[in-house]
Amino acid sequence: MNAVINNYIQSFLHPFDQHEKLHGIREGLSKRKKEALTVVSEDSLNEEIPVKLSFVEAMSVSWLLKMVYSFYSMVSIHLGLISYKLMSEDSSFADLLFNDFPMKAQKALLFTTLLSAIFYPLVLWIYTKFWSVIIKFFSMLFDIKGDVESMTDEVVNHSLVSNMFLLVPVFGEAAKNFCSFIYIFAGLKKNFGMNSLQSIVVLSAPLFLFIVMLLCFSLIFMLFVNIL
Repeated sequence: MNAVINNYIQSFLHPFDQHEKLHGIREGLSKRKKEALTVVSEDSLNEEIPVKLSFVEAMSVSWLLKMVYSFYSMVSIHLGLISYKLMSEDSSFADLLFNDFPMKAQKALLFTTLLSAIFYPLVLWIYTKFWSVIIKFFSMLFDIKGDVESMTDEVVNHSLVSNMFLLVPVFGEAAKNFCSFIYIFAGLKKNFGMNSLQSIVVLSAPLFLFIVMLLCFSLIFMLFVNIL
């Protein structure tokens, strides 16, 4: 477990370096296998091999970070509600506040926070499958050589280290979402060997899909309105 956490942190701090090492090791193994000069194992390469993060390993550490984030989110909600009650006791603020807000807000926010923590592994699974499909599609489109399946798993799984930003109060969630693109970019550049333009095209694919879906729904809505 210590090795997993250590590699999680290393991947968080040095994403480009980690992917470059993984790519170099894969190329070395492939070359030695073709030359059939020796049997290569992880022991023969000693400490040069970084521990690869599997989905289960990356998800486990990310889930732990999410629970920490959810805990201090609930503490923040509780402190906010206490502040609300103190403000509502002051006549100068009472008219500006909704009398039924505290209880409804408390239930809704706490319920949402708990659900997001409980189902976070499912969210990560959907995230990895989504990006895996996109990366594999563009790998085929750009004619990327090598073990695309293995490289895709490495890029997607290592991008989960962006969950380290959940330890940052307030802005942690936003920082995590933004930096996940940087970690995928690092993997595409150093692991897949894509150039910057190709990597940006891959990262832009979700936005393109969103725009296409939005246009489709808009067209369907317009057709439905015209029929009525």
